[in-house]
Amino acid sequence: MRKNIKYGVQFLLVFIIGSFMQSCKPIEPIVFKKLNEAKVKSISLDKGIDATINATIDNPNKMGVKIYGSALNVKINNIDLGLVKLDENIKIKAKGEHTIQFDIHGELPGISMGLLAQATQLAKSKDATVQVKGTITVGKFLFRRTIPVEVTSRVPIQK
Repeated sequence: MRKNIKYGVQFLLVFIIGSFMQSCKPIEPIVFKKLNEAKVKSISLDKGIDATINATIDNPNKMGVKIYGSALNVKINNIDLGLVKLDENIKIKAKGEHTIQFDIHGELPGISMGLLAQATQLAKSKDATVQVKGTITVGKFLFRRTIPVEVTSRVPIQK
């Protein structure tokens, strides 16, 4: 009787571990389809620029994932915001296209008065060309993957 229980527990354990391992297939890369809009919150010499960018992404995975980190170089109308980082992790739902919002902060490295005038003009304009290039880290539980990102879109600027 004890042998049957022992074999039953072993079988159950192997079944559970096998099921778990089979469901842990590699994370497919998410794809940035386009940038939808940008909102410039503030521009100053000492604080830099605060902006929000909305993007449409496609998650081909059957599970939701999180964006854990980023190293993104953002340019708006060829004004280099430098390397920007996400303020917090972003959850992405499973399977399909989703719109997500990135809150970004840049320091405007080596800014001159001419570049500041361009940045101020940008805040007044109706649309701009936004370029995002770099990498993001996407994952679920212990499984993570670094994905390259490169997208350029003409987007409306909200005030």
